[in-house]
Amino acid sequence: MTTISTGSRLHFGLFNAGGVEGHPSFGGLGLMIHEPRLRVSVHRSGSWNGSGPQWERAVEAARKVAAEQPLEVVVETCPSLHSGLGVGTQIAMAAGRAAAEELGITLENKRLACIVGRGLRSGIGVCGFQTGGFIVDHGHRGSELSPTERIDWPEDWQIVLVRPHVATSWHGNAELRAFTRQRDHKGAFQTGSELRRHAGEVASALHARDFEHFGEELFRFNRLAGELFAEDQGGIYSSEAVEGIVDWFRSRGLRGVGQSSWGPTVFAVVDRKYAVGWRESAAKQFLGKADVALTPGAKSGFRIESS
Repeated sequence: MTTISTGSRLHFGLFNAGGVEGHPSFGGLGLMIHEPRLRVSVHRSGSWNGSGPQWERAVEAARKVAAEQPLEVVVETCPSLHSGLGVGTQIAMAAGRAAAEELGITLENKRLACIVGRGLRSGIGVCGFQTGGFIVDHGHRGSELSPTERIDWPEDWQIVLVRPHVATSWHGNAELRAFTRQRDHKGAFQTGSELRRHAGEVASALHARDFEHFGEELFRFNRLAGELFAEDQGGIYSSEAVEGIVDWFRSRGLRGVGQSSWGPTVFAVVDRKYAVGWRESAAKQFLGKADVALTPGAKSGFRIESS
């Protein structure tokens, strides 16, 4: 039996929604986090079987790798789907990697992503699955996966995650409509240029371990990225609940706050010395209205456990 475990992915925003002349498509910034984790186990079997949360997705990915060899696929733990944590990509990559390891198939990470159909827009989850860390996705220039850059995440910076108890609808057809909607290309070009400028500031501050500058630039980047889809999601954030959580952290002096992907998960980058205090304060403030957790960044990629 082979077991693969991986963390989750925060997505801070895209550089553009695709199709902007003069810029590569999509691109963006993201971070792999240690928790919540996903664990997928596979072993050879006489027929295809699956169990656990989201097992159908895991079996689908494993079948694309294993072809004629049936496997038993067990999703042992899995975060909630459509919560802004990149769970779909991590399920597919973990199940595909577990199948390859169990059957002795050598697959480079980008090839695996192509087989299981991930990384079509953002390469952050694919790259992060392999390496962990903070990821800069430079954007697609063709059919290949976009080039990415990894930056080490500081051990003394942690992340408070707040997920409000709201319905999630930003996936499937709603997401497709957001990416295919006609846009003002001149405005999109200008916004994309500004987003790339902020992204450069974010990366520079991260390299310098400048906590305050990093946080403020990340907030600005995330908010501007939300403006790209404000018409689609009814505002810069996906709900009033998300906006309220962001405002609560910001009003208390925390800079690096925003919405991950389509939400509803809100991230808040905190100094490890004060991390538990921030988590407890948020849990008290949003008691009964949101789930609150604390996690470090993921220093490395997926783990293989064989038996």
